[in-house]
Amino acid sequence: LMLNSVLTCLFDSLSTMLRKNVEKRHLYDNLDLVMLTFDEICDDGIILETDPILITQRVRLHQDDIPLSDKTVSQVSNFEF
Repeated sequence: LMLNSVLTCLFDSLSTMLRKNVEKRHLYDNLDLVMLTFDEICDDGIILETDPILITQRVRLHQDDIPLSDKTVSQVSNFEF
């Protein structure tokens, strides 16, 4: 039951952030986003959050902290005003 909720949260969060393109190539291109999403969901095996909307907001906050010169091309192309 817990694994199901974590995986559902992970898929829903990534689906939102990657604009419904949850495919292997897009996941590899945005691996930093995937790892940050994992980090926001659980820490040291402890589930911290399972709300995909909240996870998406937190990951986007972390992305905004990175200077534009340090972002990858895929991050800049997904930049929203």
